[in-house]
Amino acid sequence: MLDTWKRRRFFARNPSRAADAEVRTRENRFYQVASSVVSDIVRIEFSTEYGYRADTAQDRRDARADAVAARHDAKRAFPQLLRVLDTEIASTSAGEVVAASRVLAESVRQYLRGNTVSEHLHPKDALSELHSVMYDQDGWDLPEDSQDTDAPSSGHPEEATPTSSPDGHTPHPESGGERADEQDTDDRVRRSDTLAASETLLIEAPVTKRAGDPDYRERLLAARYEPHIAPFNRYVDLLREQRGEWLPYVAPTYGGVDARLLSLFQDPGPKTRTGSGSGMLCVENPDDSAARYLRLLTDAGIDVRDTISWNSYPWYIARPPTDSELDEALPVLTRILGMLPQLEVVLLQGGTARKAWERLSLAEPAIIDRLEVIPTYHTSPRVIAHVSPAERDRRERKLSDDFARAKALLTRA
Repeated sequence: MLDTWKRRRFFARNPSRAADAEVRTRENRFYQVASSVVSDIVRIEFSTEYGYRADTAQDRRDARADAVAARHDAKRAFPQLLRVLDTEIASTSAGEVVAASRVLAESVRQYLRGNTVSEHLHPKDALSELHSVMYDQDGWDLPEDSQDTDAPSSGHPEEATPTSSPDGHTPHPESGGERADEQDTDDRVRRSDTLAASETLLIEAPVTKRAGDPDYRERLLAARYEPHIAPFNRYVDLLREQRGEWLPYVAPTYGGVDARLLSLFQDPGPKTRTGSGSGMLCVENPDDSAARYLRLLTDAGIDVRDTISWNSYPWYIARPPTDSELDEALPVLTRILGMLPQLEVVLLQGGTARKAWERLSLAEPAIIDRLEVIPTYHTSPRVIAHVSPAERDRRERKLSDDFARAKALLTRA
């Protein structure tokens, strides 16, 4: 039987079950674009709301800037949504799919115009309805031996093929008029076809230390703006721009906004660096900590696509963060948690993560009350170095037991 989570994850992003393969591909492509636009709208709302309740003036300014950037991204992508609807959905899809697609497009149009819409026309609700209509067609199902046999096209075209500066920052494009925007979007749509191989990252199983391979690293980076992981990596871009300090992207092999388990670590390790490593938080990084973490996930039966990792202090400093630095990073951690609507379990990997979580529990108790929290050890080999064999065995057992407990909690849910 096909793995239940793999099936659920596949149809979450590729809902069409139209009988015709070409129609199915077009519908999934439209859904991907729509999902990215709605993701920007969710980002607008979260950043706007956070801007009202942030503790400091700088945090409020940052949140407002993020909301403005998200609205800009959504407005740039909306013309593509309409073109795909008119050229690929309207003439080939079933009437119910066309109607639901038009409702979605109109709900986005009204939202971006600033109009007040009734609850059932909110873009999130319209996207959910479109997903249901596409899935209910019941003309096709995922084959038992599928390895992403019906993969969709990318979401935002600019997300599929970002133009990066040498430091990895992807600036927001300058406004050059509607015609220039549309031409730019068309070019990116065409280039996105060359990145089809990156989509298999969302299905294939991770391999220990594979991110040490330069070609694979390029595939990871090319997929860093896939819809499920884009909110995190756009936020990384924003943080880099605001502070002028480097921090790694989050690999697309993680579950992103679909993640139900968060592993909170201390700070980025050397192999997250660009050049010496992958430039990303990644379970496939070429270091022993990542290798042990992947082994623990695998042994516990936890799918990497059900998880995401973050750091108590997200900027690269190559030393343990101070208490004041942990406090400085709390608003960032709060924002990350706000991007994880499916989150159920948190693994606190080490003493620094526990300390950061204690501070967060005092600052934002409402956010964490709904979560199952498991304090455990860091996966670094240093945790079991220079201790007695008995203590080493005890720490290894605790790590394994804690990952097994996390799996049990996810299964129960």
